[in-house]
Amino acid sequence: MNIKINSNFGLCDSCGKELKVSNGATVRDLLLDIGREFSVNFFDSESGDIHGDLQVIINGKDCLLIPMQLETRLEEGDSVGIYLLPLGGG
Repeated sequence: MNIKINSNFGLCDSCGKELKVSNGATVRDLLLDIGREFSVNFFDSESGDIHGDLQVIINGKDCLLIPMQLETRLEEGDSVGIYLLPLGGG
């Protein structure tokens, strides 16, 4: 099945394009696959949660606000955004 991927960092080659994923894949599966392909670790090694400076948007909704969160199954035509959040300081 195909999903649309967007990002504000090193996934630019895939941005705005459709990406093929296996049927039944979850958001976690997608992040693990992309992480392996681009040598990026999206997850905290202790908690297994996504890093705090990362936001994942599924069809316009933050995945942390969706009941199944990272275990949400992707469907044909879904749009997934993976964004690094800008951090400020002073």
